[in-house]
Amino acid sequence: MDISRKQKIKIYILILIFLIIIFFTLPSNSPAASIVYVSGDGSGNYNCDGTDDHVQIQQALAYAASNPGTTVYLKGPFTYNVDPNKMYVGSHTTITGDSTAVVKLKEQDYNFPTPSLTRAMFQANSGSTHDITFHGFTIDGNAVHVKLVSGNDHLNMIQLLGSSNVTVYDMTFKNGLGDAVKVKQGSSNNYVHENTNIHIYNNTIDKIGHDGVYLLCVSNISVHDNFISCRNNAGIRLFNCKNAEIFDNEVTSENHGGAGIEIQKTSAVKINNIEIYNNNIYNIRTMGIWIYGYGTYDKSAATGVHIHHNTIRGNGLYTDEVGGIVIQGFDGTLIENNIIDGNYRVGVAMKSSYDYVSPGSGYVTILRNNIITNTKPDRRAGGTAYGVSNNLSSTHSFVMEYNCVYNPCQSNYNNVSSHKTDINVDPLFTGEQLSITT
Repeated sequence: MDISRKQKIKIYILILIFLIIIFFTLPSNSPAASIVYVSGDGSGNYNCDGTDDHVQIQQALAYAASNPGTTVYLKGPFTYNVDPNKMYVGSHTTITGDSTAVVKLKEQDYNFPTPSLTRAMFQANSGSTHDITFHGFTIDGNAVHVKLVSGNDHLNMIQLLGSSNVTVYDMTFKNGLGDAVKVKQGSSNNYVHENTNIHIYNNTIDKIGHDGVYLLCVSNISVHDNFISCRNNAGIRLFNCKNAEIFDNEVTSENHGGAGIEIQKTSAVKINNIEIYNNNIYNIRTMGIWIYGYGTYDKSAATGVHIHHNTIRGNGLYTDEVGGIVIQGFDGTLIENNIIDGNYRVGVAMKSSYDYVSPGSGYVTILRNNIITNTKPDRRAGGTAYGVSNNLSSTHSFVMEYNCVYNPCQSNYNNVSSHKTDINVDPLFTGEQLSITT
C-alpha cells in the first residue's frame, strides 16, 4: 500500500519529536557527537580544579578510547596539574586544546627507588594503538620544581610504545626531564616495523631533558619545521629507523646535550632511505649530525643516508666528541651542498665516538659541493682542528668532489687523499649567510 504525502509528513514529524526528546533527556555531562571538553571553569564535559587533573583528563581519554574518532579538547586559559603514568591514549583519538591550555607535571619528588624508562605524562593505553594525534596546546615538564635527574631517569611527555599512525604538530613542549615525543614499535630493538607513519612538525620543543624527538624501530617518518633545544641528549634521534625525512628544523642545545640530529643503527636491521636537509643546526655541545652503526651486520644493512643543504655552525663546544658531521658504520652516505662552518675539531669526520665499533670494512662516504670552513681548535684535545678528517682510514674512506675547504686552525685534511677537485679559498659568505645563527 502506497503511503500518502500527508502520512509521510506525519511520520517525519514523529521522528523529529522523538529525536528532540532524546536530545533533551540526555545527562547534562554527556559529550556532544565526536568531541569532549575538559575545562577548569566548569564549562566542560569533564571539569578540573587544578589538583589531580589527570583524573578528569583520563576520564575523557577513556571515553574517547571507547568511542573511536573522538576528540578530547583541553580548554584554556587553564593549567592542568597532573601526575605521570595517569593518562592513557587509545586508538583513533585526537588530543587538542586552546593555545592557553597547559598540561603541567605536578611539583613533587619523583625520585623513585629504581630508574624507569617507562614513566610519562601521556602514554598509549596498549601495545598496539594507532591513529593518535596531538596538537595545539602546551606540555610543561616543570623541571625546575620537580626532584628528578633528567636523562637516565626519564619522565617523558608523550610516550607511545607500540603505536603507529602518530601525528604531533603545533605543540609546545618545555622544561622537560625526559623525551618530548617518544614513539617505538615492538618489544624488540632488532626489527623495523614497516609503514608506521610518524609525523612530527611545527612544534616548539624547548629545554628538554633527553631527546626532543626519539623514534625507535619505525618507518615512514617526517620530522620538520620544529624548533628544538635540548639539555641532555639529541634534538632528533632515530634508532633503527628507515624511510625518514628530517628537514627545515632549527636545532640547538645552548651548550648542553648531545648531537643535533642522531641516526643510530645496531644489529642486523636494514637501515636505508634517510634524508636530512634544510636544517639549521648550531651551538650543539657535541656533533651537529651524528650517523653511526655498531654491533654485527653487513655494511649493506646501513646505507642510503643523504645529507644536503643544511647549515651546521659552531658545534662541538664542551666535549671530546665534537664536530660538524661525524659518521661511522654507514656505507654510501652522500653529503652535499651543506655549509659547515666554525665547528670545533673537525668539519666532517669519519671517527668512532663513545667507543662504538662498526663491523667490517669498506665503508665509503661521498662529500660533494660542500663549504667546510673555519674549523676551530677543540677545547679539550690540545688544539686539533681539521676541515675533513678520517680517523678510521683502515675501514672507512671519503670520496671528495668539488668542495670548498678553507681556514681550519690546523689543516684542511687529515688522512684524506682524494681531494684534487676541491678548492681551498675563502667562500666569501654574504651577511645573510653569516647571520643564520645569530
